[in-house]
Amino acid sequence: MPRRMQRMNRPDCVRGATIGAVVAAIGFAAVGCLPPDPTTVLAQTPRTPVGERGVRLARDPCSKQPVLAAPVDIGAHATWLIIDTGAFRHVLSDNYARTHKLGRSGEKIRVGDGAGLDADVLSPLRLAMPGVGVVPDTTILALDAAIVGDCGTAGVLSPQRLVVDGQAVVIDLERRVLRVTTGVDALQSLDGVWLTPEVGVAPDPFEGFVVDAEIAGKTARLVVDTGSCCTTIHPDTEAGRSLEPLAREADTGLRDIQDDTASALAEGIGVTAGGVRRTVDVFLMDHRTKDQHGVLGIDFLRGCSLAFVGARMFARCHTSPATVAGNQGTPR
Repeated sequence: MPRRMQRMNRPDCVRGATIGAVVAAIGFAAVGCLPPDPTTVLAQTPRTPVGERGVRLARDPCSKQPVLAAPVDIGAHATWLIIDTGAFRHVLSDNYARTHKLGRSGEKIRVGDGAGLDADVLSPLRLAMPGVGVVPDTTILALDAAIVGDCGTAGVLSPQRLVVDGQAVVIDLERRVLRVTTGVDALQSLDGVWLTPEVGVAPDPFEGFVVDAEIAGKTARLVVDTGSCCTTIHPDTEAGRSLEPLAREADTGLRDIQDDTASALAEGIGVTAGGVRRTVDVFLMDHRTKDQHGVLGIDFLRGCSLAFVGARMFARCHTSPATVAGNQGTPR
């Protein structure tokens, strides 16, 4: 779980989206209305199976970007986990594990970059998703970190850990569906412009699923991270240095698992990965390891579908002609 980013500016998120939806629905003036508690939104969200072996995902109510969560049953407890392709394991917050008296095996696994953090290996648990069934990987960690498990979620789900022999996992970020299928069907279901090479990408043992990208004309290796709200770059890289004159200092509220923070923001930057080009705000984040260029967050990945087949990840994205690399035109 190298680069899970904390969601930012929760009060603005709630005021901008949740209250507006409530006012539109019931016709009341906003004056005097109290915002709903965002931590209760997911608990009230339907847990909906989709198709033969699929489940509807829900948007994280505390994120300005469409970070998604999946409904799960951990033992006898129903909760939600953030879909996090930057995570190597399923991870629960230490507070959730203690509250629900989940047993610990006594083993520890180090997660994160650089020095990393020690996470407890929990005793074997039954982890299942509505419509999908029991999750095959029973190695679940508990981690005491502020950004793991908040706003009605209990932690993060590593989608690549859902894959077993002969099966594949597809996550449609646009339609907000996760489903288990065959490898052939998974690849055939992808459409749009290739984000990854057509042969997919294998996970780097220390970085995760990395794609070559271009930021402001400079090359960068970015981790595909659906658990990150935003795209980031290390300032001490060629791409990062090219952005510094364009960046402004800001209290971004972004931090990673080891509490490294982003203190500068370059707005409206062109980022290209594969055949997909988008304009996003790029956060300059001084990660503890300088071999870590940065993260391709959900702000870039929205509209993409990811398939995990065997040990490889494949990704294609729906995008307007104006945002396809090398094309010009009017956005749809």
